Amino acid sequence: MTKIQYENLTIRQAEVADAKQLAAWWNDGAVMAHAGFPNGLGTTEGAFLHRCTFENWEIGSRIEKHFVYNYGAETMQLLRENGWNAANLPPYSFGYIYLPSLFGIVVVSMFTAPLGARLAQTLPVPKLKKCFALLLIVVGIRMLLKAL
Repeated sequence: MTKIQYENLTIRQAEVADAKQLAAWWNDGAVMAHAGFPNGLGTTEGAFLHRCTFENWEIGSRIEKHFVYNYGAETMQLLRENGWNAANLPPYSFGYIYLPSLFGIVVVSMFTAPLGARLAQTLPVPKLKKCFALLLIVVGIRMLLKAL
C-alpha cells in the first residue's frame, strides 16, 4: 500500500479499521459544513461499512487494494434533506439538488455511457489515461479562466 509521510502527517489508503473514525468525521458538522452538511451526515459506523467496499485493482503487474465508497440514493436523500430549508437556493432546487442540472446529467449520461464503455474496452490503457489527462487539463484551464 502506498503511503505518503510528511512530518506528523500520513496519507494512506483507508482500511476497515478506519470506519469508526471516518463515520465520526462524517457526522461532525464542523468537518462536513464545507460540503453543505452543517449537521453532519447522520450515518453510523455500520451503515458506513455497508456502503464501503475494498476492491482489488490490477495496476500494471501488481494488485492494489482500493477503498471505494458506494454513493447512491442515500446521498441524494441527504442532499435534499439537508438543503430543504437552506436560504438563497436557485429556483427549481429540491434541497441542494438543482433539478435542471440533475436532468441534464441524466440525459447526457444515458447517451454517452455506452460510448464510454465501448471506448474503455477498445482503447489501450495508456491512450485512455492520456485522453483523461487532457480532459482534466482542459477543465482545469477553463475553471482558472472563469475564476479570473
